[in-house]
Amino acid sequence: MRVSIRNDRNYGLLTLKTIREGNHRIEFQYRILEEDTSAIINSCQYKISKKRIDCVYQGYNYTIDVFRGDNEGLVIAGIEFAGEEDYRRYQDMLIQSPRVKADVTLNEQYYNHNLTKNPYKNWFN
Repeated sequence: MRVSIRNDRNYGLLTLKTIREGNHRIEFQYRILEEDTSAIINSCQYKISKKRIDCVYQGYNYTIDVFRGDNEGLVIAGIEFAGEEDYRRYQDMLIQSPRVKADVTLNEQYYNHNLTKNPYKNWFN
């Protein structure tokens, strides 16, 4: 189980994510008080700084993370799929897109907890 917490406007979001099974996992998300969010974030040893942008493009819901700090320059787009068949269909579109460099869904180097230990700025040294 992975846990993340973030500020989102006037409240916090606590997200619980199950372990991946292939490219699929279950997520639970809860609103919490802004004060509680700040207290929890301040007590965390490892933190990721990023701007999150939600948008819809070609019928898909995207969550775009623009990383800051030690991960400046890294941009990751997450997409919610209806199921495995929808994911496979989308893979064909990705291959043809000049904006997408790679599908990093299963690449653990891009997971937030790994970005705290080995940030993007260190990848090219």
